[in-house]
Amino acid sequence: MTSRQDGDALLVDTATWAGLAGADEVDPELARVAAGVPGGDLALEAGRDPRAVVQVQTATPGGVFTHEAWVGADALAVLLDLGRGDERRVLVLPPDHLAASLARMVGLAPRAHAPADREARPVDEAELEAWFATAADEPRPRAGEAAGPPSSASPAHERPVRVGHGAESHGTLSDRRAGADLGADRAWRLVAAAVGSDDAPLMLAAVDGRDSGLWLVEATPELRLVPTTPTRVWRELASVLPALMTTT
Repeated sequence: MTSRQDGDALLVDTATWAGLAGADEVDPELARVAAGVPGGDLALEAGRDPRAVVQVQTATPGGVFTHEAWVGADALAVLLDLGRGDERRVLVLPPDHLAASLARMVGLAPRAHAPADREARPVDEAELEAWFATAADEPRPRAGEAAGPPSSASPAHERPVRVGHGAESHGTLSDRRAGADLGADRAWRLVAAAVGSDDAPLMLAAVDGRDSGLWLVEATPELRLVPTTPTRVWRELASVLPALMTTT
């Protein structure tokens, strides 16, 4: 177990946090560390008895990172991946701050592109997954062999994604990324589920960039990139919490 206090922040590793869910008691050492952080006890309660959990994976020029938001009865515990392995920085907020937290995670920002200036276009799943593949995922050539393309026996969507280890360990993202030809330089995907619900999880994904504008991924039923605006994405993010709470 790893937990420590950094100023007014609680830092925990992912295994320690995952062990909270459904636990009858909180580890005494973790409880002691959390007690020194404003709202730390509320964060642990959100982790121990969550109403809903949201995971956001982002691929940026700085690397691939996985953030989480655990919605409790009285608090929202946001676990930020700062690129230090399995360590997460825990922020404690009111539950109704979920949408704003998600917007920060995905880097939602104004864009000058209007949807009318762009047309929806088909996209391949492998091109979407390429955003979240890292240098560590690519097979290394044996001694004396030239580096070649990744093996087709291990498609991108089946390979484990190594996340949260900082920019230096991620390498260069593939040129086959969805929307890269439009100027997109980042992507994100969100999965949200209400704890104990049999409903399918909510999912949302997009590619983005100052040059490309913002594009949502839609399945209708074929996958395609659909031009959109930050305002529409904000509305989608704002609808996550109400949708999850109606299923609990």
